[in-house]
Amino acid sequence: MLAGEPAEVEERLIGLDGVTRWTWSRGTPRREGDRLFFDGITTNVTERHELAERREALIKREQEQVVMLAEMHRARDDFIALAGHELRTPLTVIRGYAEHLSDDPSMGDQQHEQLEIVVRRAALMSDLIDDLFDLAKLDSRVEPIEFDPVH
Repeated sequence: MLAGEPAEVEERLIGLDGVTRWTWSRGTPRREGDRLFFDGITTNVTERHELAERREALIKREQEQVVMLAEMHRARDDFIALAGHELRTPLTVIRGYAEHLSDDPSMGDQQHEQLEIVVRRAALMSDLIDDLFDLAKLDSRVEPIEFDPVH
């Protein structure tokens, strides 16, 4: 202003009522003799500042939710891996023993049928666990596929 250049300022004011307001003042200085005047306008921009603060709060909350979702996704993947392996181990033992027992020639027909049911059900459960792992892989990051020509 002292140099005679237009100026602007944005400032926070606390009124006598204790309410915080933001103003934006802009104008041009002018001299009349040895006196300096400032011809301009002041605009209340409190609403704009409140909107910007709310926007920042929403962005922060969204970032926190993204972090939380990533943690939940990782926990789900860990659970799927742990549950799959914990189910697969005893299932493999059951299936192995059932197949081994079904090879025993001293078993009767009814026992062979029952062991065959155990083997079939264990195979179905093993397929379900494989499907669970496949779903987890599909949900994970997709790697690009490289194509090569073949004859």
